[in-house]
Amino acid sequence: GICAINYGSVVNCENTGDIKAEASIAGGICGFSHNSSVIGCKNSGDVTCVQYAGGICGYDEYGLIENCENNGSVTASAYAGGIAGRSLTESSYTLFGSSLILSGEDKGRIYSCINSGDVGAADQYAGGICGYSCYLIENCVNEGRIGAENARNCGGICGYADRGAILACVNTGTVSCMDGCAGIAAYSGAPIVICLSA
Repeated sequence: GICAINYGSVVNCENTGDIKAEASIAGGICGFSHNSSVIGCKNSGDVTCVQYAGGICGYDEYGLIENCENNGSVTASAYAGGIAGRSLTESSYTLFGSSLILSGEDKGRIYSCINSGDVGAADQYAGGICGYSCYLIENCVNEGRIGAENARNCGGICGYADRGAILACVNTGTVSCMDGCAGIAAYSGAPIVICLSA
């Protein structure tokens, strides 16, 4: 939408056009983003590719996505997210009492983002915020419909939360799939704290 590959910062940008990739990795704002920031951006175009499709970033690693909004539909065979299709970092969190304890560098966060677009993955990993996440997903909201008839691992916030954490998030969208559906995360190896699915 705005850039195919991001190694810097993308701030206050908007995309309204549809994005379609014949192969993998497509995003309404960035296709691939590494060790970078995407802040205050908005997408209303539909995003479609084979895998790693995101309303804001298709594939984001070691970065920050903050105060972004997606209103377009996101569709892929796998790894589809209203904000990011796939997010990768080496950091992890553990829950100690009511506090999250970070292990590793603080790199990898999706913060204060909203998705209202429908997200579908024909095979697996569809999420209102992220399809497959290792990030801290904090203070985010999903309002879109998530899933597909024959899909697996679909969640209102995250399809598959490998590491990271999900904190203070809300899902109001419907989630439907063949196997592994949940209002917040279909699978989670990460702490889920103060979240609501209604």
